[in-house]
Amino acid sequence: MLSNMVNTWTNVCIDNYVSDLIVACDVCISYYLQINFMTVNDITRNDELFFACNYKGYYDGKICCGSRVDVKKIIACHCMSLEDFNDYTKILENNNYFQK
Repeated sequence: MLSNMVNTWTNVCIDNYVSDLIVACDVCISYYLQINFMTVNDITRNDELFFACNYKGYYDGKICCGSRVDVKKIIACHCMSLEDFNDYTKILENNNYFQK
């Protein structure tokens, strides 16, 4: 089921007329926890790796987490603009942070 997780989640969203949630990874994880596909112990919990701000530590143009954000260790961050996604991807690619 793991190999089809994204496709299954996409279909769940479409079938329930909530296609705006397709990209909501946090809601997706909650869904899978509720159907006993995974347990809470399968989820990494560390406030130093999950951020409500962008990869630079900014939220809505203001400093949020600032220097606490380590681009090498981010598991999830929100409030990313399209430019942020592109810039962050370049950082990861240029520094070989992607696992191969």
